[in-house]
Amino acid sequence: MDLYFTNVLEEDDGSYECWAKDHKNLTKRSERRFVVHPVVSLKQISVAALDASRIGVTWNFLGYLDSRYKKFGIQIQKNGSLEWHQKYETTTPTTDRVFVATACNPDTAYWFKFTLIFEADIGIHVFSGWTRTSEKDPVYVPLVSVKETSVDSITIEWSKPPREIESIFNFYQVWMYKTGIS
Repeated sequence: MDLYFTNVLEEDDGSYECWAKDHKNLTKRSERRFVVHPVVSLKQISVAALDASRIGVTWNFLGYLDSRYKKFGIQIQKNGSLEWHQKYETTTPTTDRVFVATACNPDTAYWFKFTLIFEADIGIHVFSGWTRTSEKDPVYVPLVSVKETSVDSITIEWSKPPREIESIFNFYQVWMYKTGIS
């Protein structure tokens, strides 16, 4: 059984008593400590649909988190499903990573759960909002053109990606090589 809270703030820290009745009407209860921790935020995690079957996730943990966690995991849940599927897990602390969820359905919303486990087995869970795959695959082939040249330099420019996938790009990598053509 899972319980989700939305719009929580640091002042929501505290102990909460949880209870539910089972099929025999017996009450099950437990006390849980609910901690809202400002260290991890979705500002450090970016989720965007890349096409009709893939969703890209990038994260960048700065400062405190860069080497203090012992496990980082990503799970995905399809809208309407009650099951989380483990999609990615690393035990090597890293500050800047990329993950692509594949085999997603077209025009379908997905929810991501990010879990950081620290040395003391304390877990922090961060949830994304819903991310919907596109109905069909967008085509993005950047149009590259030469803007200016000189004896020892060249300036190029290229078209921006479509808005629906723009947020997933952190940098572009450009290769130049001599072709032997003068």
